[in-house]
Amino acid sequence: MATIKSSLVLNDRMTNVLNRINVAMTTVIDSCEAVSVATGQAVDVHQWDAARVAIGEASAAIQEMEANYGEATSGQDRLN
Repeated sequence: MATIKSSLVLNDRMTNVLNRINVAMTTVIDSCEAVSVATGQAVDVHQWDAARVAIGEASAAIQEMEANYGEATSGQDRLN
């Protein structure tokens, strides 16, 4: 008897990259803020705060994507 078999493999190569970008952006913001303070330049706190909020939102989106990837992987495992 003939059978049909297929397999789907999901590879998440983006989550780690996006997390590293997120950490790097936080480091850049921290460094820029420190330079501004050290040089005595007027620091517009709202800009830094807005950037930190945006990074927090990006981090939440990455975590959601990672959770969805995990669900998709579990679903595919059940299907296989």
